[in-house]
Amino acid sequence: MEQPKHNYFKDKERQALSPKKLLLLIGIPATIGILVMGANELFSYFEATKTSSISSVTTQPTPTVNNIISNAPKGVNFYNEVIKPYTEDLRKKLSEGKFEELEKIAESLRANKETFTGGSWKLEEFYDAISYLNDEINDEFWEINIKTLETWVKERPESITAKVALGNLLVQYAWKARGTGYASEVSEENFKLFYERLEKAEIVLNEAKKLPAKCPVWYEVMLSVAHSTGWEKERYNRLFEEAIKVEPYYSQFYISKVVYLLPQWYGEKGDLEKFAEQTYQRFPGKEGAMLYQEIGDQINHYYPQNLFKVTTISWAKIKEGYLAREQTYGANSRVLNRFCQFAVFANDKETAKELFQRIGDKWDTGIWKTYKDFQQAKTMVSK
Repeated sequence: MEQPKHNYFKDKERQALSPKKLLLLIGIPATIGILVMGANELFSYFEATKTSSISSVTTQPTPTVNNIISNAPKGVNFYNEVIKPYTEDLRKKLSEGKFEELEKIAESLRANKETFTGGSWKLEEFYDAISYLNDEINDEFWEINIKTLETWVKERPESITAKVALGNLLVQYAWKARGTGYASEVSEENFKLFYERLEKAEIVLNEAKKLPAKCPVWYEVMLSVAHSTGWEKERYNRLFEEAIKVEPYYSQFYISKVVYLLPQWYGEKGDLEKFAEQTYQRFPGKEGAMLYQEIGDQINHYYPQNLFKVTTISWAKIKEGYLAREQTYGANSRVLNRFCQFAVFANDKETAKELFQRIGDKWDTGIWKTYKDFQQAKTMVSK
């Protein structure tokens, strides 16, 4: 396996999260930890953006947030209510060794490109269910899960599903050894484990690529290997282009590249915005708008106080993407709440008001830190 060009021990400014771990942190599993704007940031932003015409309008007294939160509705959580039951059932099947049943599920998900309401691919959650573990779990349990997937591979050597799942778990296991701190804080022994496990993952993935069946998640995991081992941009981009030829609208490819292009990794200032715009132009119509929205959504997690103030990402295009997403896939609580939050960030009060009205009491706990934050934003846009 080709070693990275940079020296991890000298690169003291690079604090690392694995590509997959970053995506989980900022993606669907909101309970792991989504970076969102809090009440104080919202206050500061709106105070700074008020116009004289708005501030001069006399408004009726409104209930204070503290009074409102005393009777706060419980809220909803799309991940806990929809994704979690789905993944728990798949994990149970894996623990019971029901490989044939899992094969059929994966084949159906790939063939039919099944999604949840809102447009997220069920295939992505399928693989997270069977090949992702929390770092808090000890190595013994990781090894048990690796052996389970190795058994699946041995019993079904022609299975693309089993090999991709094993490769994915090995990448995550590598990052468990590497940790998420600065490179200078990682021991030589842990770096050795990191690269050994990545090499094993790459071997499994290269074997999987020889199979007649193709899976978009293979490319997602291989992009993670490319990121983790420091592929040069030209080589990384070749893999990315190959991936989108297989499945141009699989959003995880684009999300992976956002992480790769972050300034703290391999990108430079302006690369993220350029990538978003190129994607929007490459796929005219609703598909390009939805991909732009996904890219913008991920960029936002690195600028949680307001990406519109520190990047040139277009609110108009993100809004277009959210509208296209609802028209195409419907809207779940997470999509509506995130759309609303973006409208608040963009100071698009009319859109935010409309979305708050649609949301009602169904504020998503995976998007807003607390009900107070949700209510604070709602109060601000009403002024």
